[in-house]
Amino acid sequence: LGASGNLSIAITSSNYRVGVNGDVGISNSNKLFIGGVGADSVIGSLGNVSGVFTLKSDGNRDISIGSDTEAIFIEGSNGDVGIGTSSPSEKLTVVGGAASRPTFVHQSGYGGIQICGSAAGSSAALLFSNDYNNTITPEYSIVMDGSNDSLAFVSGDPNDIGTLERMRIDSSGFVGI
Repeated sequence: LGASGNLSIAITSSNYRVGVNGDVGISNSNKLFIGGVGADSVIGSLGNVSGVFTLKSDGNRDISIGSDTEAIFIEGSNGDVGIGTSSPSEKLTVVGGAASRPTFVHQSGYGGIQICGSAAGSSAALLFSNDYNNTITPEYSIVMDGSNDSLAFVSGDPNDIGTLERMRIDSSGFVGI
C-alpha cells in the first residue's frame, strides 16, 4: 500500500487505486463489477458464467465496444445494435464509409443471406435507399410475396406493392411487366 493510498500487487507503485503486475482471475460464476464503489452505483459487470464471457450493463445503460462509440454499440434501452454508429435505428444498423460494404462469407457449400417473413404465407423484402437517414420510404424494394410465392420489384415502399410494382416473377418462373 503506497503513501497515496494506492494498492500495488507485484509492482512497486501504481497510478491507480489497485495496480497488478500479472494475471487476475475470476472464478466461474463470479463477476468484476464496474462502479459501485463509495457513492457510485454499479454500471455493469464482466463475468464468467459457465465458461461464457459476459459483459452486462446495469439497467438501461448503453454498451460500447471498441476504440470509440461507433465501433460496436448496444443501445441499453432497447437492445438495438450499431456497427459504425452510436445511434442504431433498427435491431441491427451497419454504417460504413463511402466505399464500405458489409460482407458475409460462407466458407463452403451453399451460403447466403436469408430474409424471412414471420410465418408461412407472409412476405419479406429487401429495401434500397440512397439516404441512410431515410428509414421510412425506400426508393426500391424486392418483395417475396408470400401470398402467392412470387417475387415483385417495386419502385418504392413494399407496402405500396399494388400501385408501385414494376415487375413480377411468379412461382412458375413467368415474368410480368
